[in-house]
Amino acid sequence: MRLTARAATRAGLVGGAALLAAALTLTSASAASADLAYACEYGVDETVESGSASATWDSAIGDDVVVEVGESVSLDPFTGTVTLPDGFTDLLRQSELSPIEGGGLTVTLIDETGEEYVVFFEFGPEDVPAEGPMTLALTGEGGEVT
Repeated sequence: MRLTARAATRAGLVGGAALLAAALTLTSASAASADLAYACEYGVDETVESGSASATWDSAIGDDVVVEVGESVSLDPFTGTVTLPDGFTDLLRQSELSPIEGGGLTVTLIDETGEEYVVFFEFGPEDVPAEGPMTLALTGEGGEVT
């Protein structure tokens, strides 16, 4: 084997090893689920108070989906539930506001990219229960996320 052939073979082996090493270090994206707690301010008529709410969220991405880092996926439909603070539900009952419906925007920061992810949610109409907590079922659209 000539010297140039050996050098080309060696370069090919080094290049192949580098490609193999790069392929073995590719990572997959993942996301963790958790119940979330929120501190919120709410108001009915002239009364403004604050309290704690809890929420859970779910996207259209199945539990078994694996995507490569940098790949875009759709989260729609994006759904969730929010359990309102007891004080807010009490104010709704006292004001005889039932049923309620509405919507709004929420902005989330994607940890890996620092990008904002905006979702528009809607709920209701839902009756305010005569007693106990009130949980709203939310549906939303937000588009794709990378």
